[in-house]
Amino acid sequence: MRLLSENLVIPVRAIDSENREVLVGKKQRGPFAGKMVFPGGKAEGSGLQREEAARELHEETGIQVDPEALQYVGKLLIQDRRLVSKRFGNVFIYMVNLDKSVEVQSTPELGELHWVNVNDPLLPYEMPTDVASWWPSVRDFDGEPTITHINYADDGELEIITKKPDFQNEPGEIIAHQIYSVQSDF
Repeated sequence: MRLLSENLVIPVRAIDSENREVLVGKKQRGPFAGKMVFPGGKAEGSGLQREEAARELHEETGIQVDPEALQYVGKLLIQDRRLVSKRFGNVFIYMVNLDKSVEVQSTPELGELHWVNVNDPLLPYEMPTDVASWWPSVRDFDGEPTITHINYADDGELEIITKKPDFQNEPGEIIAHQIYSVQSDF
């Protein structure tokens, strides 16, 4: 069983007043190899969550940012009971707005990096299976973070529930609920 404490950082740049792009790379090895992914990785316990996320962004893209520039947009709570993976834990999602002239560098982890329009309908489908369900709430971030529960059953069923947490009135507003039958991303 693998316990997760990971960060994703979604670099965003505005092309003009109506068009934004996100930075993605093709995972070169490990889980999700061959899939398009956002920069991110394991929290190594050497700092605060935002500091860890900024470190991962730099390692995987060459982009350096002040950790305080990272905006928390949500969290994935993952329960993966499939025999092939057995993953449980949290993935914290941050977004950072960058100047359109920012320079990026390819890395062994993500290979060649690409800027993709945030509204590209194929974007989430070139990524790991669960991204299609939580990406709209992140893409359309309105200042309120979301929590997405991702439950993979050992029979291949995937249930995803995305909520706007309401700490006064649990469980919060459900904004998406999907059930899929999936193949492994591994």
